[in-house]
Parts: sequence; structure tokens; C-alpha cells
Amino acid sequence: MATQTLSNLANALASNYGSLIVDSLIDSSNNHLHGLGLTLDDSKTITGRLRANGQVFVGGADSGDSGRYARQWPVLYSVGAASSYGASDAFPSASAAAYANASLDWKRNGITMEFDNLAAAGARGRSFVGGAEISARDREFRGKLKSLFASIETQLVKDGTGNGSKDIDGCLAFLKLTGNYAGINTTQHYWQPAVLDKGPAPTNAVALVDLQTMLKSMNANNARPNEIWCSMTQFHKIQALMDAKIQYVTQQNQDAFIQSFLIDGIPVYPISAMNSTNGSQDEIWFINTDALELRFLPMAPASGDVGSQSEAADWMGLPISVEPTNPGIDSSGLFIKAYAQLVCLNPSQMGAIINCAV
Repeated sequence: MATQTLSNLANALASNYGSLIVDSLIDSSNNHLHGLGLTLDDSKTITGRLRANGQVFVGGADSGDSGRYARQWPVLYSVGAASSYGASDAFPSASAAAYANASLDWKRNGITMEFDNLAAAGARGRSFVGGAEISARDREFRGKLKSLFASIETQLVKDGTGNGSKDIDGCLAFLKLTGNYAGINTTQHYWQPAVLDKGPAPTNAVALVDLQTMLKSMNANNARPNEIWCSMTQFHKIQALMDAKIQYVTQQNQDAFIQSFLIDGIPVYPISAMNSTNGSQDEIWFINTDALELRFLPMAPASGDVGSQSEAADWMGLPISVEPTNPGIDSSGLFIKAYAQLVCLNPSQMGAIINCAV
């Protein structure tokens, strides 16, 4: 674990560069981080898209502000079939309603920061960058927060199997024709999204008829997307397909206005985290945001709970917890964490075109 030498960092920044610090954060694979706070336009993040649609929540569903699960819900999939009958016929036999039980656990994300105690004490009064009120420790803390929510954003485009299935169950967890989601097998027709495979390898470019076919398939599932998500690669390919028929729309996203184009009246948004080679850049997702929930577990202890050293806080309105750690040496450590989960209430309301040429 790397221990920051605070005095060296602060003094070097102040004497050599002044008060301006530019964020250009990358991960261990040299990919730029994507997520809340990393761009002025969070409409290109899944977190931002769900927030714009009012689908980001604090607390577990149907359990106050906490709960064992991020979401636990019954799925009614059969009530029997009605039929015609004659005046002298007996009433048709009753059929019992059939339910399945779905549930999703909370998932954990966190990041550690550590400072040498002697360096911090020696830097007292000199930990401000370029004379401005920017603490080197505070600056790194904010960077760690951005990294935390970038990790969450990256997991939102994955299938939840990463890091030994400790990742959030992202969109790829329910946009599939086989396997389980929330404890129910997606081979069940009532739980199955519409998927159009252009494969087996991503060599066949998306065509206009593919988009039309997907909307027809979703219509057969009584589904209608209100947004289409894709990588910037597929965004430009669809844009070229529409050509002279393209129709743009300007929508307000918090304090900014963003422009997208429409397919059958549905706006298309490029999602930054889908752009990397391992981030579904060969897929186009048809999303009903009403059936999606991004949930965060509140960190503040309830009244009467035994307290801990953790300090509840929030970042951009989303709950986090900061707790001291003991590195076992003469340094101070913090662990910053968030508990979250993405919930798809009904995968059959979603669709995906996969294995598109990139």
C-alpha cells in the first residue's frame, strides 16, 4: 500500500506549479475513468441517465431506508387463460396464480488512502497548493471519491461476475438469454429480454432493419424502451444509418442542455463506459428506465444503533462512509466506501443488439 508523503507532495505542487491542478485520472490499464464528477456532461453515464429519469434511490426498496436486500420482489407470471363458453357450459376451472421470487444483494465498493503521520505534521501550514486553499490531502480525497464512483460506473456496464462476483450486477447481468438474474433463470420467457445477435463475431455492422426488428421483438414482449444506450462507436454508426432522415432533439440535463437523435421517437445516448474493448462497445441496449433502479444504502446509523468510527457523508447526493484504518505503522489511513446495486425489475422490458461490428 502506498503511503503519501504529504509535505513533499504539497511543497512540490506549490513551488513548481501553483494552485492549478488538472485531473486526468486513469486506471491500472491506462483507461480514463468514467463516472460522476469526472465530466461536465454526466448524461453520458449510466448513473447520470438514471438520475435524469428519477431512478436513483437511497435505501432498499420496501424496507424503509435499509434492508437485507437492495431489492426483493415477487414476479407474477401466470394467472391462467380466459376462454369463451356457452350459456349451458360450466364455468372454466380456476387456475392458481404463479409467482417467482427475485432478490438482489447489496454490493460493496471502496478505496483506501494513507498518509505518513510525520510528513503530515511537518507539512502543517504548508499543505496548501500555491497559496490557494487547496489541501493536498483534500485534493487526493476528492480524487479517491471520483475513482470510487468510476468503479461503480464501470461495473454498471458489466455482468457482475468480476472480482469473484463481488461486482455490482450491471446491465449485462440481465441482457442475456441464458443464466440467472436475481435468482430467476433468464430462459424463462417471462424473464427473457429481446436479444438480436449479429455474431458470432463482431463483424456485421448494425443495419436499420436490425433496429426495427428489435423494436418489433420488444413490442411482442409488451415492452417499449424510452432510451437507447450504446458506445460512441455504435452511436456514430447509427447516426450514419439515419442520414437525411435523422431527427435531433435537445433535452435539459440538470443545468445543461444535451442533444441526441431519435429512433422511432426514442433518444439515443452514447455511454462513456461502454467505449472500451471490454465495455460492450459492440452492443446497443434498448432500455426502459422505469424498470431500472440504482440503489445506494445509507451509511448514517439509525437512532439507537451502536455507533462506530465510520463517518457517514455523501458525494453529489449519494451516500458514502469514511472510516479510519490502522495500517500498523506510523501513518493515518482512511477507507472510503459505498454500498450499491443496480436492479432490473423485469428483464423482458429490455433489449440488446449484440456482436455489432466496431
